[in-house]
Amino acid sequence: SFINRIDNTKPTIAFLQDDLRAMGKTSTQQDTVLKFAQQIVTNSFQTALSYPEFDCEVIPVGVDEKLFRPKNKKMLREKYGFSTKKKIGIFVGSLNSVKGWPEVKACIKKFPTIDWIVVTKHKEFYSAKNVFMYSRIDQKLLSDLYSCADFFIIGSKVETQCLAAVEACLCNTPVVMHNVGIFKDFDNVDKNMCGIFTDDLESGVKRVTKKTFNARKMIINKR
Repeated sequence: SFINRIDNTKPTIAFLQDDLRAMGKTSTQQDTVLKFAQQIVTNSFQTALSYPEFDCEVIPVGVDEKLFRPKNKKMLREKYGFSTKKKIGIFVGSLNSVKGWPEVKACIKKFPTIDWIVVTKHKEFYSAKNVFMYSRIDQKLLSDLYSCADFFIIGSKVETQCLAAVEACLCNTPVVMHNVGIFKDFDNVDKNMCGIFTDDLESGVKRVTKKTFNARKMIINKR
C-alpha cells in the first residue's frame, strides 16, 4: 500500500502490511490505494481494526516452528565465537525509530557487561565493544543466533504480529518489549511465560535475566 495503483483498469488486491494509523503516520497515498482496491489483505486483526471503513481479509503470516527451535546454547556460542559465561541479548530489526532502535541502543550503552547481537535486514552498521553485528542473514543462522541469546529485545511501539519476537519465543528465548503485536491480546499468565512486557526496556533487561520462562510452549499452545 506504499505504491501507486499499477493499472487502473484491472482489479487490484492491496496488501496492508504497515499500520500507519496506529503509528500516527497516516498516508493519503495508502488511503487512496485501499479505497480503490477490490480486495484488501492484512496479516493482523489489530491492523484491520485501525482501518474499520475497509473490509480486510486477515491472513496471518506463520513461523516455521521446526526451524526456529531451542538448540544447544553452549555449542552454538562456541561455534560463533561468543562468550559462554556472559549474558547475551539479541535485537532483530532495522536500526530506526519504528523498531525502537534508540531505546535498544540506550540499553546497549547502559549494560556494557552484556554482549549484544544486532541483526538487521538492511546494509546498516553499529559499532560498540559489546556488539556483534549481522546483516542480511538467512533464517538458519538467525535461528542459531536466537538460541545463543539469553533474551530478545525490540523497542517498537507498534507491531502487526512482531514475527521476530515469535521466532525468538519458538527458540525459547524470552522477550523484552512493549505490549505490542499478537502479544497484546494475550492475558498476563501467557505473557509471563514469554518474557517481560514493559514501557521501560532498561528495567525489562534487569528483570529478564533473573526469571525463568517457557516461551516456546506458550506460542505452540497458541498455534
